Order: sequence, then structure tokens, then C-alpha cells
Amino acid sequence: MLDYLTDILPFGDAWQRVHSTNLKELKLPIISNIKMPEHYSEDARWRHVRNTPFRKTIETIGSLLSDFMTLKILGHLKLFSEKNHHGN
Repeated sequence: MLDYLTDILPFGDAWQRVHSTNLKELKLPIISNIKMPEHYSEDARWRHVRNTPFRKTIETIGSLLSDFMTLKILGHLKLFSEKNHHGN
């Protein structure tokens, strides 16, 4: 479970696979990962991974939830200048 959690955190291995894209083909990152074959040795991100439909599903859901939580946490952070700006 710990390995999965570290993989889906921003810039973890699974997160990188989910957010990968092919700029030449202008594919959305998630679509690029979903269409990737089960075995793909031409890219280091997939070289040692058996990219099964189950793996794609749990990595995609986990990585997107990680993105959501990161944005939520960062949205609640206050800068030092915000305290003075709002008159608090």
C-alpha cells in the first residue's frame, strides 16, 4: 500500500505515467497512458511495468485524486502578505 501511495504522489512513477503525453500526436496525458500497450520497452516509464487495464485504472484514479488533494491543500495555504492584505 505504501508503494502505491508513493507512486501516485506528484512526480511518482505512476503519476508520471498517467501524466505522460506524446507532444507530436497532441494526445491528452491520460489518453496517452490508457492507450499504451501492456508491454512497452521503448519508454523508460513503462519498461519495467506490466501496464494492465487494472493497473491503468488504479494508477489513473489515484493520481487524479492526488492532483485534486494537492490543489486543495495548496488552495488553503496563505501567504504571509495575505494576512495584512485582508486586514487581519
